[in-house]
Amino acid sequence: MDCRTASRVGTWTVSLTDPASGSKLDVKARYSFIYRYEDGAWKIDHLHSSMMPEK
Repeated sequence: MDCRTASRVGTWTVSLTDPASGSKLDVKARYSFIYRYEDGAWKIDHLHSSMMPEK
C-alpha cells in the first residue's frame, strides 16, 4: 500500500461455542487486516472476518 500501511488477508478456522449448551462448532472464515505504522509500532487499523460463503 505505502511505507506506513500494510495488509494481510487469508482464511482461518474459528471455534464458536454455544453459551447455552457448551457445544462447539468450527467455522471456516476469511479475514483481512489493515495495519498502520504509528509511534514506532505497527497497529491494527481495520479487521474484517466473515464466514466463507461456500459450504
